Amino acid sequence: MTVAGPRRVVSDLPLSRAQQDRIIAAFGGCDLCILGGSADLPRALDQADIAFLSPQVKVETLIARPHLAWVHIDISGMERFSHPKILNGSTVVTGSAGRSAPVLAEHVLMFMLAHVYRLHRLMTAQNNCEWATEGFAHRRGLFGQSVGIIGLGQTGREIARMAKALNMQVLGFNRSALEVAHVDTLFCDAKGDGLAPLLEQSDFVVLCLALTDETQDLIGAPELERMKPGACLINIGRGALIQEEALIEALENGQLAGAGLDVFRQEPLPPDSPLWHARNILITPHVTPGMPDKTARAVDIILDNIARFRRGQPLRNAVRPTNRLTQATM
Repeated sequence: MTVAGPRRVVSDLPLSRAQQDRIIAAFGGCDLCILGGSADLPRALDQADIAFLSPQVKVETLIARPHLAWVHIDISGMERFSHPKILNGSTVVTGSAGRSAPVLAEHVLMFMLAHVYRLHRLMTAQNNCEWATEGFAHRRGLFGQSVGIIGLGQTGREIARMAKALNMQVLGFNRSALEVAHVDTLFCDAKGDGLAPLLEQSDFVVLCLALTDETQDLIGAPELERMKPGACLINIGRGALIQEEALIEALENGQLAGAGLDVFRQEPLPPDSPLWHARNILITPHVTPGMPDKTARAVDIILDNIARFRRGQPLRNAVRPTNRLTQATM
């Protein structure tokens, strides 16, 4: 992957002049073409070696251009691009996972705070001009409660940092055994740990990992039954991490005290989905507040990968066979 000579780079990202200059300098000089719209993208890609693209690009557009050495997609979840022809091809495809980690962690805190403060009940009471105090004396704040984070990428680590600032007990589950800051107890695949100890000890279980063949349907009826009575399940990863029918049953029978979901198997969530009416559930439409420097944070990832690319090193956030979903199609 070592570079010989200037590269031809195309991008449809909203890059400032300063950001363009940083990219050119990082390559040691390159021919950078900034597109004003998607209509010119196919022709531009035909002439390019490298591309930095918005999430709207179609998988088949990349498959049809195997001459591309590297394509960066400004998106976090890369399962759509884990197509066998990409995984087995010569084009390296990377993403922007981690650029929105702070606001995703805030989203998780919002779910947790809404649960412990019974926000849905408070809003109903306010709309009814009702001074509602029944049951609130038995609620606990987040202070001293435990949160189990499944997936300790940049978002998981940011959740751990924020939870620790609230004096929560932080448990984590990761593939590797590397120590993670702000995590009190780490369970991992490398040591042969399963999910059971984390599920059994956590007041809140948070899913913030990628969707792969290994993680699809990660949380079903057996896992929900292992969770602490009265626990709350939060998912900001991908909808197919959870078996939704089993989740609804666990909420209805009282095994779980609540759930916060931002992602779903089918999006938008259909109006007739029983999730809308499940007990003690808070639904957000796969929308997290933006960050003022979102593009800048994506550019930082791109710049890091340019340095790796020029040195012939593996790229950060690259789509790998472990990201593959066997049902992925064009």
